[in-house]
Amino acid sequence: MVNYTMHINRLKLLGAVTVSLVAAAKTALVIGFSGGLSSVTIPSGMMIFTGLWLLTAAVAVGGFTAVRSCVETSRRSRILTHIGKEPGKENLIEAHAQAWGLTKAETDIAIMVVKGFSNTEIAAMRGSALQTVKTQMSAIYQKSGLDGRYQLLAYITDEVCEASKATSQGAIPDAVALRRRKPNERAFQ
Repeated sequence: MVNYTMHINRLKLLGAVTVSLVAAAKTALVIGFSGGLSSVTIPSGMMIFTGLWLLTAAVAVGGFTAVRSCVETSRRSRILTHIGKEPGKENLIEAHAQAWGLTKAETDIAIMVVKGFSNTEIAAMRGSALQTVKTQMSAIYQKSGLDGRYQLLAYITDEVCEASKATSQGAIPDAVALRRRKPNERAFQ
C-alpha cells in the first residue's frame, strides 16, 4: 500500500505543477492581450495568475472526479457481470484475467495465489519449475498493474467484498443486463 500512496502523492504533485503551468500560460496570454507587461502591475499580475490558477484547479478537480466516478462505475459493472456466478475469488480472477490479458497458465497460478498457496506449492501442483512459476507471477503483476502477491490478494478480496455487497443489495438484475453486452463495450480494462 505504500507504493499506492506514493503513486497518489506523485499524481497530486504532477497535477499541481500542471495546473500552475497552465495558469502561468493563461496569465501570459491575458497580459499579452491586455497590452503587455508595461500595462500590468505585479499585484494585478499575481491576482490574474491566482484567479486563473483557482479556475484551472477547479476544472482539473472536476475532471478527476468525473474520471474517478467512471472508473468506479466500470469496476462495479465488471464485478456485477460475474455476480450470476458465486462472487468467489476464482470467478473474479477469471473475470479479470480476460481484461488483463492473462494466459490460461497465468490465470491458474493467480487463482492458486489467491487461495493462499506458495510459489513452491504451486510449482509442485503444476509439475513445473519454481522459476517458471516466478516468471508467470511477474507476468501477472505486470499485466494487472499490481505490485505483488499482497496487492493481488487485497485487490481480489476487495472485489469479493464488493460483489457480495452488491449481491446482498439485489443487484443481480443489473448483472443480467450487463452480461448481455458485448466484450468490446467495456469502459475500463
